[in-house]
Amino acid sequence: MICPCCGKETQPIATSCSCGARKVGPPLGEPEYVVPKVGTAILALVFAFLSLPAFLWKWLAIFGIFSILLARRAILAHKAAPLRNGGYKMAWLAFAVSSSLLLAIALYIGLGIPKYLKMQLEKQKAATRAQMYSIAIALMEYKKKHGTYPRSLSEIQADQENPIALTDYWDNKIDYQATTELATDAKAEGLPTTVVFNQYQLISNGPDGKPGTFDDIVLRDDRIVFPVPSETNDDTFFFKTPKKEVKQYVLKNSDSKSR
Repeated sequence: MICPCCGKETQPIATSCSCGARKVGPPLGEPEYVVPKVGTAILALVFAFLSLPAFLWKWLAIFGIFSILLARRAILAHKAAPLRNGGYKMAWLAFAVSSSLLLAIALYIGLGIPKYLKMQLEKQKAATRAQMYSIAIALMEYKKKHGTYPRSLSEIQADQENPIALTDYWDNKIDYQATTELATDAKAEGLPTTVVFNQYQLISNGPDGKPGTFDDIVLRDDRIVFPVPSETNDDTFFFKTPKKEVKQYVLKNSDSKSR
């Protein structure tokens, strides 16, 4: 029996309570109608609606998590004591809203990851192209001053107030190739004594860092060129420019010999 004064439990045969209250009659029976508790279900539903703007502000998804936990608690309480705990349908509504919202956000994020990674890769390639254009400007200034492109990129550093970075976004060295065009009637098809390099090519090995792969970035004579698959072999490709092919002599670095 519960004491109506202090709320302590007392023996049914006791005539008084430790708080001083005395038994004046038989204990009251159970009420005919018990008002069910719905506070947990209402709070779960409120949190569910608060989490709806989570598509705009992702941090609001935490309200959805709280809503699911409170809705589950309300559902279990109703199953344990249906008369004392109400809001069963309300709790299920909150659970459905929050679960659907969190699932939709998870799908949105999951589907957006490849797009995000692709955008990041494009940013990295754009940064590499910008760096190659900076080197191209330095090469043009060198040619104006000396009448030819340098044999290697180290020669342009002497004309710069601030050293130019010669690496791409992935910290790989940018390869430089100086080339020259010779007339077809050149004597014995040989190189002249003084070679004037009037063409150049900058090559970045791309994100994979491997030379000669499809993701290489090539800047040829101030223009970015793109890989084109071979028409005869699917495993090979070449970098194509609008210019007609001419006989070229390539000097890859300062230590290479012209062919």
